[in-house]
Amino acid sequence: MRKSLGETFLFEHVPGALLDRALGDPGCEVCRYEAESLIYSRSAFRRSLGFLVSGSALVRTPGGRGVILRRLEPGMSFGAAALFSSDAFYVTDITAETACTVLFLTQELISALMQENFQVARNYIGFLSGRIVFLNGLIDSYAAQSAEGKLARFLLLSLRGADGDEIPLQMSMSRLAESLGIGRASLYRALDRLEQEGLVRRQAHSIRVLDCAALEQVK
Repeated sequence: MRKSLGETFLFEHVPGALLDRALGDPGCEVCRYEAESLIYSRSAFRRSLGFLVSGSALVRTPGGRGVILRRLEPGMSFGAAALFSSDAFYVTDITAETACTVLFLTQELISALMQENFQVARNYIGFLSGRIVFLNGLIDSYAAQSAEGKLARFLLLSLRGADGDEIPLQMSMSRLAESLGIGRASLYRALDRLEQEGLVRRQAHSIRVLDCAALEQVK
């Protein structure tokens, strides 16, 4: 747990002693979930920051089996935007895709850590700023008029977290199509067009972006 938490954004450049204090605090709790069980819903959630320690989980739009927005894997977090919010509801549903382990840090504990070491607050603010930029990009993606435009926005956003110009596909084409709000056939046609125009190259389990500048012009 110490290694997992120490590698998260919240404890970047933070002394190990503060990390140990967080792990020993009553506001730090480890929870385990079976596959397909609900972790967060619109009306049932914690005022806590959750970090996935093992397994994977899916973030969906609310209401049953909504549109998949993203997949959570070990080291990734959720709940940051709602941590200090006064809203009585959560904006998404989070379900365990596989059996998973989540480490929760309560609002009270994180507040205390911020007061003790400003670097924790700086890390939290920096993370939220990055999410705002990412979500603005998603809005731009959904506003795109064509399937090619939506796929192009997705690829450009994915490049931010990729190593180089190759984007690993961590979901099936059906799930990707669902996430983009288009049909599977439309997704394949869009990918074919982008490849024919020399903007991307499809590989076995990834997509390589060949021309970022031209991809940004796809509408």
